[in-house]
Amino acid sequence: NIQMVVAQGPFTTHMPLNHRRYPYGIKEVRHAISWALDRKEIIEVGFEGYAEEPLLGFLSPLYAKYANFDLTWPGKGMSKADRLKKANAILDGLGFKMGSDGVRVTDQGNKMTMRLLQPNWPSFVRTAEIMAENLKEIGIAAKVQSADPNTTYGTIYHKEGIDKWEALGPHNSTVKGLEYMSKEWGPEVKQLWYNANAVAWSNSEAKGMFTKLRSEMDEAKKIALVKKAQAAFAEDMPSVILCHKNLLFAYRTDEFTGWNEAMVLYGNFYYPAASLLTLTALYAK
Repeated sequence: NIQMVVAQGPFTTHMPLNHRRYPYGIKEVRHAISWALDRKEIIEVGFEGYAEEPLLGFLSPLYAKYANFDLTWPGKGMSKADRLKKANAILDGLGFKMGSDGVRVTDQGNKMTMRLLQPNWPSFVRTAEIMAENLKEIGIAAKVQSADPNTTYGTIYHKEGIDKWEALGPHNSTVKGLEYMSKEWGPEVKQLWYNANAVAWSNSEAKGMFTKLRSEMDEAKKIALVKKAQAAFAEDMPSVILCHKNLLFAYRTDEFTGWNEAMVLYGNFYYPAASLLTLTALYAK
């Protein structure tokens, strides 16, 4: 007899775009992509329902005190046709014309194509395939390319490959609090592992807000600052937020008694069964 606990996780699943690769460094292009990507399908099919709708400021709803709940995906409740109309209007306005093969051509004469890289985990591959189909609707030809995690992330975060990729999607960030988010999007070092450096985000004002979070000690000011930083992130959209994955934990009631679901996830996001609060409460049947 297997029971399952489904809870909010510290996860933000997103689509980093390489700003070094034209035209993905253009904010309006990233917004067009966001309009096109069907979050409902991504959640229900890609992640089999075990995810929450995105907050576009990056921070998961798990962090209710700090998350900016005003930054919900504006495509919610809209028809697919209306969302695609908005996305296509943005790209039309940039002068990116649709080619006879269904692929847009930028004002610089290059086709809007991308490799969509992701680890070869089944839910990530499914989600990437959905994303590729969504992008096709607005004239972006995305080729899904899956590999083992070391190969995928070695391509993204290695200095020799910084200008050789277009998009990583989906990508999952385990957001371990404000300091983690602050370092990811407001780093003070050039280490490519930080998302802001990996995508070459150049919005110094917005990045500065994330950097300042690490030194702001007044809690009220910190809350105001983190919400302002998230709003700036959503407006510039250095990475397109897809969803926030749930945390899942299954346990057996036919072998043990004493499970306390309130404590199953206590204090350990990765291996909750190893929590002493859980283990010391169990008795074999």
